[in-house]
Amino acid sequence: MSFEALKSYINYLKLKDKKNLIIFFSEGFSSWNFIKYQFKLFVTSKFKTIYVTSSIKEFIFLKKKFFNKENIFFCGHGTIRTIWLNSVTANIFITTIPDLNLYQWKKSPFVKSYCYFFHSLGSINKIYNNKAFDNYDNIYCCTDYQFNELNINKLKNN
Repeated sequence: MSFEALKSYINYLKLKDKKNLIIFFSEGFSSWNFIKYQFKLFVTSKFKTIYVTSSIKEFIFLKKKFFNKENIFFCGHGTIRTIWLNSVTANIFITTIPDLNLYQWKKSPFVKSYCYFFHSLGSINKIYNNKAFDNYDNIYCCTDYQFNELNINKLKNN
């Protein structure tokens, strides 16, 4: 268990009014490249926004880069991350990680809306698991064909 992850988790627990929080979650720099503009937009708005990463390299980079260092958290890769993600409290949870509710990462009953942000232009039928997006409340597509594939898959599964 990482001391830094435990420290970040305790700092997260100290946040007030988590019900209105917007959380961006990343597993590393590959996600940051796709969601940094949205994160920067929310951080400068009236919404309380935080960024949680499981990459220590990304965490250190972002702590140096941002003036408001209280917005950046590290969750690690082990037990703390699983506890954190499965019990997190937020209004909106935005990520580029598919397969919500399929493996270790389960939906928290304390999150109002889970949002998936595509970080690939690829076909959802070729790259992802069949049920990779079934548990998201909102999905932000990069292209029209991703949007169309999601709608066709939804019709097939109903």
